[in-house]
Amino acid sequence: MSTTTPSSNRLPSAFWALNLVQSLGVFNSNLFRWVVVWALATRGATAAGTIDENQIFIVGALVAIPYILFSSAAGVLADRYSKRSLIVLWNLAAVVIMLIGALALMSNIPLLIYAAVFLLSTQAALFSPNKYGILPEIVPREKLSQANGLMESGLDLSIVLGTLAGGVAYAAFGQDVAGASTAACWRVSILCCGISVVATAACFFIPPTEACASGKKITPGCWQDGSRTTASVPEHPHLVL
Repeated sequence: MSTTTPSSNRLPSAFWALNLVQSLGVFNSNLFRWVVVWALATRGATAAGTIDENQIFIVGALVAIPYILFSSAAGVLADRYSKRSLIVLWNLAAVVIMLIGALALMSNIPLLIYAAVFLLSTQAALFSPNKYGILPEIVPREKLSQANGLMESGLDLSIVLGTLAGGVAYAAFGQDVAGASTAACWRVSILCCGISVVATAACFFIPPTEACASGKKITPGCWQDGSRTTASVPEHPHLVL
């Protein structure tokens, strides 16, 4: 059931709440990810003045894999359940994952840090179909193009700012994070958890929506779609672009 309002010159407040939720989440995940990348690379340094570049590859892979594995299933969930409810759920999950990330950083155990990065990317993959799918339910039809453009602008800006913030945060106290200093790890963690809490609070300014296809089920085909797409890339080089 659509919750759109009559046409006006302004986008509804629900849209701005959604854009804020998306922007904070993307900013936060990039900030955490880059602090983690540099902390792991520094811990894995093989000689003075060098970094372990393998850590950048590992973290990058952990970020990408959840999108391949879970994107199709996430789309089914977005149809089967209320998108607004799922937006709230996945943002609550982000708060929990950030707490796990805090414990992982302080434990100084790379495998736990990798797990936190993987979980954070899984949360993003599960959240993504909802933020786009809910647009027609909260934005008038004639405003959809404008809303999509603003969502993409917010996404791109948040990636850039989050990456920069990750570098700034690491420059400020990253060496202490790399050394598993409890105080430094908590500074990063409190910042990331705080952003997640604000994003979750913003979710409640999005009006409730109804499921559009409650009979849909997750089937093995959901995962086959992702594997098929990945396997087709060598046959269609333009997909790389």
